[in-house]
Amino acid sequence: LAMVAARYGGLGALTTTPWITAGLVLLTTTGIIWAFRLVPAQLTLYRLAAVDGPLDVGAFRRVLNHWSVWGVIATALPLLAVFVMTTKPSF
Repeated sequence: LAMVAARYGGLGALTTTPWITAGLVLLTTTGIIWAFRLVPAQLTLYRLAAVDGPLDVGAFRRVLNHWSVWGVIATALPLLAVFVMTTKPSF
């Protein structure tokens, strides 16, 4: 944000440079996915694996699939943000 303010004339530049806004939204969305989807899924996977006795394979697989889908999304969004912020498309 400091670089946007310095290079493009203040924080109001977020409205005149939509590619910066799009990149920030994509990065923020990635953080939200990590906070509300991936970290809870990882903790659930840990708890399922740490239980004494046999592993509940069905529950573990469901949570792992959930984690995998959201992990792919959380990986793709920053890559898309890099693309948007380097190519600077006009929306």
